[in-house]
Amino acid sequence: ADFNRFGAALMAHGLRFAYHPHGFEFVKTADGTLFDELLRRTDPQRVDFQMDVFWIHHGGADPVALLERHPGRFTTLHLKDMRKGEPTGFTTGRASHPTSVALGIGQLNLPAILRAAAKAGVKRYYIEDESPYASFQVPVSQAFLRTVRF
Repeated sequence: ADFNRFGAALMAHGLRFAYHPHGFEFVKTADGTLFDELLRRTDPQRVDFQMDVFWIHHGGADPVALLERHPGRFTTLHLKDMRKGEPTGFTTGRASHPTSVALGIGQLNLPAILRAAAKAGVKRYYIEDESPYASFQVPVSQAFLRTVRF
């Protein structure tokens, strides 16, 4: 796949190629999902993945299960939470309205995700808040993360 070629070219310059799934990769296929196909066709020595837990969940996949099934493939994590009651299973790669909330008050089991991420070898974690309320939500998210042990 081209991703492997991109990864090899970047490695020659001391860089890593990483792909960030955004939900549409979880469309069902005869052999699983499009994301399963990406994992099968990419060389772990050349291609990393960045997990955005919000978009993985929004697309209908389970972040913990993916981390447990594919240790070492996800090197970074975007941390976002989804408002309780929001439906999931959409493979459009976009939300029709703002659905993110401060970490720890939404529907994602972030402590379980963080524990699975640590076991799977995730190296970096990022709070990502693009909501109109980010200036209020980020401090709440930081306070929540200080309470989680992983």
